[in-house]
Amino acid sequence: MAKEIKKLILVVEDEPSLLHVITHKLEKDGFDTITASSGEEALQVLEKTKPIDLIWLDLLMPGMGGLKFLEIIKNNENYKNIPVVVVSVSAGVDTLKKVSEYNILEYIMKGQTDLNHIVERVKKHLNSAK
Repeated sequence: MAKEIKKLILVVEDEPSLLHVITHKLEKDGFDTITASSGEEALQVLEKTKPIDLIWLDLLMPGMGGLKFLEIIKNNENYKNIPVVVVSVSAGVDTLKKVSEYNILEYIMKGQTDLNHIVERVKKHLNSAK
């Protein structure tokens, strides 16, 4: 029987405790994860790791924030087709408008959505991409 290949999720989140909880939950639910705590680090991960099935992206991070990272990857032939779910506390009208220009799968508000629900949304996106 062939071994099932796990989906790989790049989790880009600068808050260490939240990053730990997110990756633990995703791995418990059968996904492989790789992490980055800034946009710069996430770009380095993308250069070294293939294929990545989905990016879980926070917007507010030190250094290169999520919006700049999103702009870079969506304008790069190698990365533009990687599905992105933005999970952030930042929800101003300008931010939402800018993010929507990059054809993301979904924008989820961190403070208003339970982690289990967020993971279920991510799983739904990955399963629909089969």
